[in-house]
Amino acid sequence: MTSVRDQIRLLEAKHANDALSDEEFERRKSEIFDAIPEVREIAPTQIPDDTGALSWLLASIGMVGVMAVLTFLIGDLTIAATLVATLIAAVAVRAYCKLDG
Repeated sequence: MTSVRDQIRLLEAKHANDALSDEEFERRKSEIFDAIPEVREIAPTQIPDDTGALSWLLASIGMVGVMAVLTFLIGDLTIAATLVATLIAAVAVRAYCKLDG
């Protein structure tokens, strides 16, 4: 079975070589697109709710706060930013591992 993209490209090639008229090209292209099932016909998947968005926002604000404190304690913004970036990377890896199973 060929993909929709391949079918459309084949039609475009035929149309470019004058093997298909404009009307025939549009008709066949419509047939291809009409054969694609509507989104509402596809079985719904479980989508997680957005309750974690607030957690990420609070974590981000916390990281900025940590960077401010580290900058004050260390006295160097670059080192503080590097430490915060490392913490963010660790959290991202942990989240990925949790999602991965």
